[in-house]
Amino acid sequence: MGVASIACPEEGGDFELTGCVPYPCPENAAGPGCVCNDGYKGDPNFVPTPGGTGVGDWTHSCEEVKCPPNSGPIGKCECSIGYKGVSTWSTSRQMWLHACTPVPCPPNSVDNADCDCLPGFAGIPAFDAAIGWTHSCVEGSCTPPLGLVGYNIQFGSTCTSVDACGTVTCAPGFAGTNPSVVCGANGVFQGVGCNGAQCPPGSGPPGVCNCQDGYIGGPPRWTGGGWAHTCQGVACPANTDNVQGSCRCANGFTGTPRWTGSQWTHTCSVAPPPVLGTNIPPCGGTCAFAGGVSAVSAAVGQSYSSMLITNMGPGEAGQIVQVSCTADNPSLFSTQPVVSPVGGVLTFTASAVGSTNVNCIATDNGVPVQSTPFSFLVNAGGAGPSPVPVGSVDSWISLRLRKPITLSRKALSDDLRALLGVPGIVIHYVCPTSACGGRINGCPSSHDQRMALGCRTGQQMSEANVEAALRRGFEGLQQEDVIVDFDIQTSNPDGSAAKNQERFTAVQRLNADIAQCQTTGTCVLRNQNPIQTSVLTPRVLDAGDDNDDDGGLAWWAWLMIVLGALLFLSCICFLIHMCTKKSDDREVEKEEIVMEKMVVKEEVPVSRSYATDYSTSYGSASYDAATAINYNDGEEVRATYIDGERYDATIIDRAPDGTYKLRWYDGTESEGVPAEQITHI
Repeated sequence: MGVASIACPEEGGDFELTGCVPYPCPENAAGPGCVCNDGYKGDPNFVPTPGGTGVGDWTHSCEEVKCPPNSGPIGKCECSIGYKGVSTWSTSRQMWLHACTPVPCPPNSVDNADCDCLPGFAGIPAFDAAIGWTHSCVEGSCTPPLGLVGYNIQFGSTCTSVDACGTVTCAPGFAGTNPSVVCGANGVFQGVGCNGAQCPPGSGPPGVCNCQDGYIGGPPRWTGGGWAHTCQGVACPANTDNVQGSCRCANGFTGTPRWTGSQWTHTCSVAPPPVLGTNIPPCGGTCAFAGGVSAVSAAVGQSYSSMLITNMGPGEAGQIVQVSCTADNPSLFSTQPVVSPVGGVLTFTASAVGSTNVNCIATDNGVPVQSTPFSFLVNAGGAGPSPVPVGSVDSWISLRLRKPITLSRKALSDDLRALLGVPGIVIHYVCPTSACGGRINGCPSSHDQRMALGCRTGQQMSEANVEAALRRGFEGLQQEDVIVDFDIQTSNPDGSAAKNQERFTAVQRLNADIAQCQTTGTCVLRNQNPIQTSVLTPRVLDAGDDNDDDGGLAWWAWLMIVLGALLFLSCICFLIHMCTKKSDDREVEKEEIVMEKMVVKEEVPVSRSYATDYSTSYGSASYDAATAINYNDGEEVRATYIDGERYDATIIDRAPDGTYKLRWYDGTESEGVPAEQITHI
């Protein structure tokens, strides 16, 4: 529609038609020709206004086409659950072509809309419109209903079927008629007929009604028709707020709620002033769960305490973190879940069987305030804490050290061994925090990337080379924190659950020592200035994990010693042989010539301290015979290595271009060393 006009914008160009815009399609139609959508019928028809003005109207309408039986909604007509068929629409015929036929329920299931499995049979209903019912109901057993809240079951600790459970009665705190249990479709017993009586104020959960945190009173007493005991609230300490029965420190104050069972023992002191930060939230923005699993299990009535968050702590030095947690169903706990701001340890005591989500938020005192939320699942009623899972890859431990750095690999290793009580420590990498995005667990996963960003391997940080390594690899390091990636050496193999558990235990001890460093200054790692630690750092993909324990020689050093001893013994045997052999001068001369031809130059192993990071060839060099200083083969000299440091070496050979081939003091060799980089010793 509109008023059309034709114009030629420039000489020799194309004509342009303007002024026409599409006329709106009728409802339930679309496209250039206003064709009816799937599930609607109607023939497109546009009637222009006489006179050629371009004005007109679409005169057709698109009407709903009724879906085949047992399908819907209009426009899709997909078969309902329990009916088989694939939705098919014919645009040319403007009708649905499919039919939805009923699919019988699988054996041992109830003939209803969901085909639920019969009692005593297990299986979760599942349906595919193109296939039918995909589940099966298998006769099986349920988990023994030990601890089923509200019921006393005669053989509840062992029975796996209804008949084997014996007599069922309502437990104290519950009442009902004809109580029984059924084996549900998910393999879990369910109670029928008993309902919990309301608990007195300040107690719970139903059926148990223990006085909760912040309340005191006599032990629960059930009279047969109701609860007779009372629970009275205990006043909160100063500067606290009562939140769901927990006396949490008010805004502007800091402290961790502690309930002994009869009184609150914590104090809330004035929080330190905010620390101006760079907007890095707690946990670096993402709180990492131990083992990568955000769920825990615990037995009812037992106190649970284990590391939950491996990188809990402030995102920036000098800040303080507070963690607050709230359970969706607080009645499952006699002691509510708490996550410590140092170490990320979760503690709680479950008082009833069940599952609930716990929502937490870690908040710092920076300016502006930064927060990191996290949630996890608690399963109460199991036999105890879940085992530490075996990771898909082996793990390391990360430790952040505060500037200024006075780094000594041996000193750090000795302190870690003393603190963690392990036979050995392997330092893999030392990285400036700038190489790791300013956060722990943020270092690159590639060896080459780490080296390019200023990291150094544990071998390069050896006691003998630490000063030079700091000078050439960590320029400006005194102004920056570092992250040390290391591992513990124990009798358990990498990849095992026992080894990962040892790493978690090590991190717990580190966190406890860090807390001591930050509060009292009397800690094992006080000379290292630790501020944060974490576990489950993925191994670097191409690191060449061959660093030995810092308490002894590396494997290649032992290999060089053995090879040297063998070479020495060979020389002794050769000299003895030559001294005792009797022959005339001609025979001796002939044998010497033969021996010279048989001597094979030994191929010296390459030391990783150079080969890991540097090329061993200097390339070509200009040579001026008139000014060059000549050195003889076998002469001991001192030369500049590619890393800029000067080391002792021996002349092996001189090339035609005037450069020299050297054997360094550690056994490695370099070619193309310019004469001007060599001096006599």
